[in-house]
Amino acid sequence: CPYSAASTAGAGEGKGEASRPFKSERVDVFHLERPQATPTQRKVKPKPEAEPAEKTKEKAVAVWRAKGGTESPRNYYSISGLVSRYFQLDLASDEPDLQKIKLANWPIAYREFFCPVNEQPLDRLSGYPRIYWGKAFINQLANGDYQARFAQHLLYRGEEIKPSVYLRAEKIEQSGKSHLLKKLKDYAKSHRPEATVFVYSKPYYNKGYINLNLANFDFFDLREVEE
Repeated sequence: CPYSAASTAGAGEGKGEASRPFKSERVDVFHLERPQATPTQRKVKPKPEAEPAEKTKEKAVAVWRAKGGTESPRNYYSISGLVSRYFQLDLASDEPDLQKIKLANWPIAYREFFCPVNEQPLDRLSGYPRIYWGKAFINQLANGDYQARFAQHLLYRGEEIKPSVYLRAEKIEQSGKSHLLKKLKDYAKSHRPEATVFVYSKPYYNKGYINLNLANFDFFDLREVEE
């Protein structure tokens, strides 16, 4: 995750090389909102006869060639899928620099979009949200809510501060992500930073703390990552 002024262009920002509209079909698309569900009446259609496997394969190859031999876009509505995709890339190569995510019709490389929390000066990070990630302590608060506090710190005017995310239990339940509550509860039993947290947000300083706010829980992921 570069953080120099020249490398922080993001969705809709700047007019330089890094912010040209993305034209390639080989792209993953990150949608900031889920499509609204609309009630539809299911129509029962007669089941067609199954085609031979060879013919089905020929059709698939023909479609692939018609698209120029490129991969179809992958659409993501939560960062969980993006996280899985990120760790499928060869992170030791230039693949994360070449593979792009389209966000509001603007491209950004995976390596630039994923920012490990690791002693960066706060004022040199991108002015736009990114996926900040790293090992974190999961704490259950007295009111039943949770806090994810990164094990590594960011710098604010030379001061080392560990950024944190506040997770309201009631809001998680209302969002239908009861599995997330269970994972938070399990990790909170440990006093070590065993969980790896991913959050799509923009860190900011407030009265001695660095916080990352969540617009919704599609922008938060929690898992174990082997190092």
